[in-house]
Amino acid sequence: MAHLKLCGDHPSSMEARVNKRLQNSGDAKHADVVVKNGDGARRTFTNIHHSANHLAPRDVRKKGA
Repeated sequence: MAHLKLCGDHPSSMEARVNKRLQNSGDAKHADVVVKNGDGARRTFTNIHHSANHLAPRDVRKKGA
């Protein structure tokens, strides 16, 4: 295991740094679909953008519903 050196005057705690590393690094707030597979260090996020932010997404609902 690697030795981790931390600076004592760093503004964030170790818990905050780990939580930040586990967040989705993609553009999740603009994605149409976000899928998370797994947990911990082996997790993956898939962010799907249907419209590429320049076209309206297609309407897949039934007409008249």
